[in-house]
Amino acid sequence: MWRGGGGVARYGRGLVHAAVLVAIVLLGACANYPSSIAPGMSYAEVIAHYGRPSIERPTPDGKLLIYATGPMGQYAYGAVIDSSGHVTEVAQVLSPENFARIRKGEWDQEEVLQNFGPPAARRSIRGNVVWDYRYKEYDTYNSLFSITFNQEGLVEKAENGPDWMWDGGGRNGRAK
Repeated sequence: MWRGGGGVARYGRGLVHAAVLVAIVLLGACANYPSSIAPGMSYAEVIAHYGRPSIERPTPDGKLLIYATGPMGQYAYGAVIDSSGHVTEVAQVLSPENFARIRKGEWDQEEVLQNFGPPAARRSIRGNVVWDYRYKEYDTYNSLFSITFNQEGLVEKAENGPDWMWDGGGRNGRAK
């Protein structure tokens, strides 16, 4: 028997409670965003707070951890861990300055992966593999950095441009 909307009121309260729970979970996730890794943190603290990195590789003086936020994220944070096991530096690795280090004809897919983390997208054009990295150029522009590998697996081309997915409203680059 219908009781004058009481069930609707209970249903509505349930949605409000669910929305509040989702908001709390999302806010908690923001607190663990890799950009808040700080110099001085130990390797164990970083792993405990942020989990396993997308890439972990040795360096001459310790190791580099890369936390990628892709495929839709525009940041990948690199944390340099020294030989004593502590963070000495944290930086956004997807930047024009870092992309400029790419050596055409010398770097292969593994070298790119070890320096920038996994790409946002992988595609094939005329038999060549292309990796796309979405990033915030100078923390302002929605950009897409594309790296083309030749059939030998070496970087053939590296180019920057606007990321139409963001600036074109997701309509394949057409104006809004």
